Amino acid sequence: MSKLTTRQKVALFVCLGIVANILTIGGIGFFYYMIFAYADYGKMYNLYAAADDSDYEYFNMTVSHVIRNEGADSAYIYVDSIDTEDFYSRYADKYTKDTVKTNLPYYFGALQVQGQSYLILLESGFFEKAEQDGVVLTVYSHPEYWWHEWDCPLIAVSIGDEVYLDFETGKQNWLDWLKFKSEDYGFLQTPIKERGVV
Repeated sequence: MSKLTTRQKVALFVCLGIVANILTIGGIGFFYYMIFAYADYGKMYNLYAAADDSDYEYFNMTVSHVIRNEGADSAYIYVDSIDTEDFYSRYADKYTKDTVKTNLPYYFGALQVQGQSYLILLESGFFEKAEQDGVVLTVYSHPEYWWHEWDCPLIAVSIGDEVYLDFETGKQNWLDWLKFKSEDYGFLQTPIKERGVV
């Protein structure tokens, strides 16, 4: 076997360097995903399935804007304002007034709608109605279960006397979506505990 020329050695060194860089960048990206952006839908399903209905909170809000992803049957509803006084009057035993004023807009900066709940709201014309000036939404959500880049779910919503998504339907749709996503991601997920199973 003939020895490599200087030019061939340089070319081989460069190629190995490129491969090493690709592997390093890929490894960093993988660990970043696992640590910061990885969504454990199985874990979230278990938390929401075990939550009591009384753990969910409702409040009145106006909408800044809605971002829809029709290809994924999802939307993010961005909060413009929340009636913190009304919220505090109902949950004073759980939060201090300062906590409500300071943290509530952060907890509920945006509400996500996924799967069947998205389709229900889409077909009813809800999104167009919600973005109109002066329209006040009454929504149910749960502020306690979320991680990096996770937005709280919109479980139920009404405008005035018109219910666009009722609580039982919205909660079941949310659990179904979490379960579907967990099964889609497979072995990376926390095993799901069926409702009623300890």
